[in-house]
Amino acid sequence: MHLRELLLALTCLSMTVIAASEAGVESLDRLQAEQCSKNPGLRSCLREAKGAKRVGKKNSNEAGVAILEPDLVQNASQQDGNSPNVQGQASSAIDMANFINFCRGAKLTNGKQAEEGSCNGIPMGKIPATNRMISSIIVSPKNSEKVPAGKEFEIKVKVLNLAAGNFTNPASTYYSAPQNLNSDGMVIGHTHFTIQNTGENLSPETPLDPTNVKFFKGVNTAGDGAGQLSASVEGGLPAGNYRLCTLIAAANHQPVIMPVAMRGAQDDCIRFTAE
Repeated sequence: MHLRELLLALTCLSMTVIAASEAGVESLDRLQAEQCSKNPGLRSCLREAKGAKRVGKKNSNEAGVAILEPDLVQNASQQDGNSPNVQGQASSAIDMANFINFCRGAKLTNGKQAEEGSCNGIPMGKIPATNRMISSIIVSPKNSEKVPAGKEFEIKVKVLNLAAGNFTNPASTYYSAPQNLNSDGMVIGHTHFTIQNTGENLSPETPLDPTNVKFFKGVNTAGDGAGQLSASVEGGLPAGNYRLCTLIAAANHQPVIMPVAMRGAQDDCIRFTAE
């Protein structure tokens, strides 16, 4: 189906399902037939509409129907970015309908942390303006600081432009909703702290194993109201060299998405020693 026909089909489908949502789901088949009969060149509309169904209207910004509205199709996804070709620049994958069926045939994430890998079809979501980009700095412990081994200590970070304290159920809603912004345009989310052992010194030359962590904590509180978030490392750490990093995330735990490529990092890391 050509793009114009696809958009017309989506329009037909949108009219059909929205009308059905107003008249009642039981009228869906009849309304499908009525709408599609007005577009004889779009018989496929009827086949596509058969799979459409109403979904819970939990967000007032959503249409409440399981279709892609025609005016939400982004034409940037319909070209690979290499016309003319630029040396060293990869060609983008393309799709005529926002990659809505990208995960066909793959194991779906479906709100779970799938260790074997999965495919997630949820949109990336709302992206903040450049003056609302996230930035963070770990203020405790300090870089290269020595903390007592086996003794509890507190991690503190200051974060700019994060509506913190929003932490959904990681067992059933992992990556299951888009990134969203609050009324001030800030990403709604939270941060995590992760600590790994760096081995014999603070400057290893081999990348650390991301599955091997000595401490991990998701911070589900809003902090002190001024951007400072904290967590206690109960029982401390064994003697050794360590790297501490933040992992700032949207409410559903996905890494935060920013509006431009050329920017400072959203997360911070420091190295310290327990002895």
